[in-house]
Amino acid sequence: MHGKTEEWLPDTRLKLLTDAITAPIAGKLARSLILLLIVLLFLLLLTPWQQNVRGIGRVVAYIPGDRQQTVGAPVEGRISRWLVKEGSKVKAGEVIAELRDNDPLLLQRLEGERQALLGRQTAIDNRVETFREQLRMAEQARPQALAAAESRLEMARQRQRQAVQGAEAASAARLTSSLNLTRQQTLQEKGLASRRTLELAQLEIAQRSADLDRAHAALA
Repeated sequence: MHGKTEEWLPDTRLKLLTDAITAPIAGKLARSLILLLIVLLFLLLLTPWQQNVRGIGRVVAYIPGDRQQTVGAPVEGRISRWLVKEGSKVKAGEVIAELRDNDPLLLQRLEGERQALLGRQTAIDNRVETFREQLRMAEQARPQALAAAESRLEMARQRQRQAVQGAEAASAARLTSSLNLTRQQTLQEKGLASRRTLELAQLEIAQRSADLDRAHAALA
C-alpha cells in the first residue's frame, strides 16, 4: 500500500497545481475591473459635490417669519429715505424708512381737526357738568317742592270742601225760596197775599238759582 501511494502521489499534486492556475481570460477581466474602479474613483474626486440647478418658480418658506412681509402706512406718500437694506434683519418697532406725505399741510390740518374735536369735547363736558349741577339743585329743592305741592293740594281740598258746602247751602236756599214761592202763589190765589209779595218771592228764587249755579261752577 505504501509503495503505491508513493507512486501516484506526485501526479496528484501536479494535477492540483494545474487546476489552481488562473485562466488568462479571468486575469484580463480582473485587471479590467480594477482599472475601471480606479478611473471611477478618479472621476469622483474631480466631480464637484455641490450642484447648481437653474429654474423658474416660487419659493415659500415654511416658517411665517421667514416669508415676505408686507409693510403699510396709515397715509399715502413717497419714501424719502431707506434706513435698511434688502435682506437686513429688523426688530419690531424699528424704523425702516421715512415716508413723506404728498400733502405738506396734512399735519397742520390734522392738528386743527384735533383741536376742534378737543373743543367740542370740552363743550360737551361743560354741558354735562351743567346738567349735573341742575340735577343736584333739583334734588336739593325736591323736598321743598313736594311740601309746597302738598300745601297747594291741601288748599285745593279746603276750597273743594268750601265749594261743596256753598253748593249745599245754595241748594237749600233755593229749595226754601221755591217753597216760599209756592206758598205765596197759594196765598195770592186765595187773596191773602199781595202781588208785590209774590213778585219778591219770584225774585228771591231767581237769585237763589243764580247762587246755586255759581256754587256748582266753583265746585267744578
